[in-house]
Amino acid sequence: MCSGIGSAACILTCGIGIIAFAITVIRARFTFDEFLHLHFLWLISTGHIPHLDFWCNYPCTGYAILLPFFHVLPESVYSVLVMRILNLIMVSGVCVIFILHTRRLQVHWIWGVLPIFLCFPNGLSPWIVEFRTDALAMLLAISALALLLRNPHPLSGAFAAGLAVLSLLIMPKYVYPLVPAIFAYALYGGFTIKLRRAFIGWLIFGGISGIIVAGILLLTIQVTLWDDFKWSGLFMLRYFAHVAKTETRLPHLISSVVHYFSANWWNALLFIAGIAGLIAVEWKKRGAPLFVGPAIALGIILSWATGVMPQNQYLVPGLFCFTLLVPYVPRLINRPFWPILSGFLLVCLGAFTVIGELKSGAAELGNGELPVILQGCDNLLHIIPPHERVVGLWLTHPCFREDQTFMTWDECWGDPKGFLPLLPLNSPARCSFEPGSIAASMEKSPPAAIAFNSSGNYPAGWNEAIANFLQHHADSYKQVSVLDNAIFIRNDLIK
Repeated sequence: MCSGIGSAACILTCGIGIIAFAITVIRARFTFDEFLHLHFLWLISTGHIPHLDFWCNYPCTGYAILLPFFHVLPESVYSVLVMRILNLIMVSGVCVIFILHTRRLQVHWIWGVLPIFLCFPNGLSPWIVEFRTDALAMLLAISALALLLRNPHPLSGAFAAGLAVLSLLIMPKYVYPLVPAIFAYALYGGFTIKLRRAFIGWLIFGGISGIIVAGILLLTIQVTLWDDFKWSGLFMLRYFAHVAKTETRLPHLISSVVHYFSANWWNALLFIAGIAGLIAVEWKKRGAPLFVGPAIALGIILSWATGVMPQNQYLVPGLFCFTLLVPYVPRLINRPFWPILSGFLLVCLGAFTVIGELKSGAAELGNGELPVILQGCDNLLHIIPPHERVVGLWLTHPCFREDQTFMTWDECWGDPKGFLPLLPLNSPARCSFEPGSIAASMEKSPPAAIAFNSSGNYPAGWNEAIANFLQHHADSYKQVSVLDNAIFIRNDLIK
């Protein structure tokens, strides 16, 4: 009877949580990255090659996977909602992995899936459902970690290694938990399994297979694995090191971590108890989870401690990895009443959290801001012909139109700021970062639409070059307002 009531309460709570996530999909503010990912996907779908035809510092493996699905979508900014729903489906896949992992530990599945809903505080839910390739990387990374938390087996180890490598090549945000976990798994298996060489060989085979799969996927969009790693991996590693070294006033991620756990102390208790429960359960067995679990926790702590960017989105990978350890909490105290009481408290906490999210989401939906933003962005596509080029980003960027130059995006951190100081002299992107490049391009082929970028994501000197161009061609452009942003449309396009 108690078990049936508990399961019904769990299902009800998870249902409320899924509704809260769905509301987040249609009410959360759009981010710079969402429109940028959508734009990159469109460029690839029209035959443009990343790193050759346009500037792309994001890994392209995820784009190659999403491209067939993207081909069926219309050229509309509303497509970003569809891509958000696709991300939500992948997050649901992660929930299934958590449930299977929890059931294997012989505890109620709610201990695996409910901590996801505890990600709602501090406005983290929009970072979970926003469109980017992170959700795909997360699904593969969590699957790999769940396999590594089992006792070593050559085939499962190879599969985990392959999933881990593929996840890192899609988006390397899970590198800190994955690398220590695989290392601990390999060490344990190498010292305990009789066929040590075969076990290590299978791990290596799995990792190489992941690389091969990524390489084949990239070839479908005419990108080599090395070029993708060079610009999305090595280059961005240099950039983050540059930011960490020069941005002394920028608060690092650890400040966001401290703020999150100070405001949500119950999550801190859950995670600490989960690690303690894992050690208590596995201590006598001396199995692989005893070594892999702490390795995952160590990797999460290192990722947070060394994180350069203070945004809350960088908390999400660590919180999802910690959720794999939470199911060990009910195993910590072996008392007849504990599973029922603790499960009840967890359901109440989850319900309290997601109901609060529903209230705030309903309030935001009421102001009708999201449809206005989407319609404003989509209206630009009806004005600008498909063959025309534009200068503009952020919400005013027509994602389904080509940039005026090789790139129209730069980062705003570091001293000196942006990517230009880090690019080699022979880089195809370097000349495009120079203000003279955008000035010459606009003079040669006047863009259909121009937007000033006040957020600082244009390369240095671009706003001045754009202002100078508009000053000399004032009679050729008309200023309109799109979502309170000044957009200059070429006169021949306005009827």
